[in-house]
Amino acid sequence: MQVNLDLLDADNKPYTSLIEKTGFSIIKFDTESGRESIINEVKKIYDGVYESSFDIKPIRLFYSNGIGLSFRISKHFDVGGEYKNMYYPSFDYADSIKLYNTNAAARDADKSNMISLFLRLKI
Repeated sequence: MQVNLDLLDADNKPYTSLIEKTGFSIIKFDTESGRESIINEVKKIYDGVYESSFDIKPIRLFYSNGIGLSFRISKHFDVGGEYKNMYYPSFDYADSIKLYNTNAAARDADKSNMISLFLRLKI
């Protein structure tokens, strides 16, 4: 399956400063007319040419490791947390953006980190 993205402007450069160019603010975003204004500004910025493409393979392997801790507060209540690393070898599109880098040491892979906290109630 191939996916195309509009990541580059008419000058073939990545879109930058989108928050400033759209006039985004929390106050503006908090109203329906403000959201419509932001959407219209975004439509003016993007050129609609989907020049960046990549193939998505249906099955990808990734590696993960992590650590988690759980503390029992009472017989029916636990609290805890977890930290996890995930590595995607030979897959530089986990964030939908291919790494464009002239550095010979740049990796052709993505990784992600996750931190989660939980409260568990046992019934």
